[in-house]
This record gives sequence, structure tokens and C-alpha cells, in this order.
Amino acid sequence: MTRAAGRGGGPAIFAEAYRLLLDLYPAVRRFPRGQQPVLGRRLEDAALALLTGVLEANAQAAKAPRLRSLSIEVEKLRVLLRLSKDLSFLSFGQYQVFAERTDAIGRMLGGWIKWAESRHST
Repeated sequence: MTRAAGRGGGPAIFAEAYRLLLDLYPAVRRFPRGQQPVLGRRLEDAALALLTGVLEANAQAAKAPRLRSLSIEVEKLRVLLRLSKDLSFLSFGQYQVFAERTDAIGRMLGGWIKWAESRHST
């Protein structure tokens, strides 16, 4: 990651998204067998898209458009996590940890978007 991205939030959000994905994989493996390739896969895909999207955004000169599209991945994660909890595929405790981590990523992403937009407007 570039030094400028560090001021904008790149490495911190990457580390948090990486940790989320690492913890999500074993949780999805405990989903009912029929849901692992369905809901579990979508959950993993959304978390992986977020992680790789952070890398892509960091590499782009105009970061704001890619960062805004990552907001959709954060929202997907929120909905999929809630659905997994409501279907009892995740315990409330697991859901709480994942939801807090997703919220933290969303806040970091929001800050990075503001930073990127302010750099672009000046």
C-alpha cells in the first residue's frame, strides 16, 4: 500500500477486512451442508470482494468511485450476516462479532471516501 493510502485509510481497512474473512471461513463451514454452497458462498464472496476491492481502490489514482462501490459490498455483508443469524446459521455471539467488524469497516470506508473525495476536489 502506498504511503498516501495509509493517511487515507488503506492498510487499516485491509487488515480489518482480512481478519473478517479469516474468521468467516470457519463459521461458514459450520453452516448446514445445503447452505454452505448457497448462503455461505455468497457471504464469503462478499467479504472477498471487499478485501480485493480495497487493494484495487488503493492502486487507482481516482479512488473515490471504487470506494463508493465497496459500500455496496459492506451492505451485502450486513444483510447476509443478518440473514445467517436469523436462520440460526450463526449464533448471536458470532453475528455480533461479525456485525461489529463490518460496521468498523464501513466507518473506515466512509472516512477513506471522504479523504479521497477531498483530495480529488482540491
